Amino acid sequence: MDSTDLFDNQNIREVRRGRKKSHVWDHYFKEPLGSEHYIARCHYCNQNWSKGKPEILKPHLALYCKDVPLYIKTEYMEMLAVETTSTKHSEHAYITLPIICRSYYM
Repeated sequence: MDSTDLFDNQNIREVRRGRKKSHVWDHYFKEPLGSEHYIARCHYCNQNWSKGKPEILKPHLALYCKDVPLYIKTEYMEMLAVETTSTKHSEHAYITLPIICRSYYM
């Protein structure tokens, strides 16, 4: 391996840094605020957010946007349902485990 190969490999690694972009951004115009934060505007209804975050933008498409195409609304409703279900299962495990342990030792 020569020095050019090493340089190319370092450039590839640098490009892959950072958080993976959420696909929800495909449905929003975004304007950089700096430090990887964006102002967001919905492609369909033009609602604005001063600091767009995927956890806010997904529910907008699933539940609140009146102009989003039905197939996109359905996709995001399913996504939210899966996220909610997995969150409830993990919270349930943490909540019930101490109760079970306490009742065993009482």
